[in-house]
Amino acid sequence: MKVIDKSSDRSTEIATTIIIISFLEEIGLQTVKTSISNKTFLPGIHVEKGVLYYDPEKLEHPGDLLHEAGHMACLAPCVRNKIYGKIDHKTAADFEIGAILWSFLACSHLKLPPEVVFHEKGYKGDANWLIENFQNGNYIGSPVLKWLGLIEYDENKKNKTSPTVISWLRKN
Repeated sequence: MKVIDKSSDRSTEIATTIIIISFLEEIGLQTVKTSISNKTFLPGIHVEKGVLYYDPEKLEHPGDLLHEAGHMACLAPCVRNKIYGKIDHKTAADFEIGAILWSFLACSHLKLPPEVVFHEKGYKGDANWLIENFQNGNYIGSPVLKWLGLIEYDENKKNKTSPTVISWLRKN
């Protein structure tokens, strides 16, 4: 029988959360560690007026912070600063594929394994498919991020390289 050390898993989650939160602050997204008592779309995460609130005790997957930040990054600052709670369905759907690629690029930038964001409980069972596509140079979502002014990327190059992030946050 294999014994699983849950304290080690928890230590890794805490360290990963610290790395992610530091990155989000560095790029200009404000985060606040707090207790969240109400039910949220992603456990332990609440967005209000451009601030990403997180509850480390309720946060199930630290990578969810990157995905939610990806949604925020795709929004114009005037919209980002007005959202409350869950990003509304239409706004989220408009930029979902961009948020997915953004979170992959952020994960890569932070040298975290893609499974941190693309975990088994997310992406309607398509987490492995997304990882495979990105790792094979199929950067789904690149037209969205390019249009938003967040990346440079030439999809027509024979030897596709990862998109180059020119800004982590949408400027207008």
